[in-house]
Amino acid sequence: MTEITVSRDVYWVGEDMAELFPRSWFGDPIFLVAARDVDGAGEALTEALGRFMLLDDEGRELSRAQARSGLWSTPRAASGIHLTDRGLVMYVDCGGEFTKARGQVMIEILVAELWCRDVSAHVCRPPEALDWIGAPRWIKLSR
Repeated sequence: MTEITVSRDVYWVGEDMAELFPRSWFGDPIFLVAARDVDGAGEALTEALGRFMLLDDEGRELSRAQARSGLWSTPRAASGIHLTDRGLVMYVDCGGEFTKARGQVMIEILVAELWCRDVSAHVCRPPEALDWIGAPRWIKLSR
């Protein structure tokens, strides 16, 4: 049975910022996905990351042509997927701020991609001490 949990503080901000900016999260989305099936999780994250790059501020998934047009605000770049001793990490550059609508849809996409591959996982924000930038990138090996 597939079980996917998402930490309540995956998009943590201080209380003062949450009150000042009720529609946005500050910082950029960064996810740590801990799963026993690392390859299944890596495949899910790869697909999710591609879909994240098509999300506008309202959380709508645009076509590739719409996203390239520059008429909508979409994420700038992504880190790829890094393999750490705690799990897989991916980072999405949204310019230091992203709407709660986009953030909610990111979680929905990530859970859906894990679910359709029958990958049980826990999704959270990586601890600050985790050196994911220096970690190797996850690469799917051909079978």
